[in-house]
Amino acid sequence: MITTRLAGAALLLLGAGSLAGCGVLDYGCSQRDRNFSVTLDDSAILTVHPAQAQEISAGSGCDDDDGFAHAGREFRSTLTRDEIIKFHRDAATADGWQWQGDGTPIPSDGLAVSAAATCLTKEIDGTTVYLSVWFPSDFNGLPDQKPEPEDVYGLSLRGSHDGAAWC
Repeated sequence: MITTRLAGAALLLLGAGSLAGCGVLDYGCSQRDRNFSVTLDDSAILTVHPAQAQEISAGSGCDDDDGFAHAGREFRSTLTRDEIIKFHRDAATADGWQWQGDGTPIPSDGLAVSAAATCLTKEIDGTTVYLSVWFPSDFNGLPDQKPEPEDVYGLSLRGSHDGAAWC
């Protein structure tokens, strides 16, 4: 009976490698991506902001659900949404980031955070990193969502050596 259990455990361990490729055991972040979150947090682009903006929070880590490293900052600013997006697109472009948009105007209303207006990419540490500008107040009015101030925005970096990332 013990031999049967040991053989079953060995087969389970051997099979785990093939199951991982199917997504069955693909949960969490690799250690390489956990380390990558520190690299992202040290990115100079996260410290660039308009004179009218004040940093109010910072953070980094690894998203275990989707397996990507992330880092970000939140700012409070008196600028408009369009001025904030333009500032960060210009600053990122000057730093070698490439805008993923199609040239259409930046929308002044709606969920601009989900549009290509705020998505830029750059290779860091051999992988594509995504930079986005987002506005927590875009989610006001959603069920179970506490209201966010209109004068707060965030910068977000996401990337993964071993998973998937996006804006």
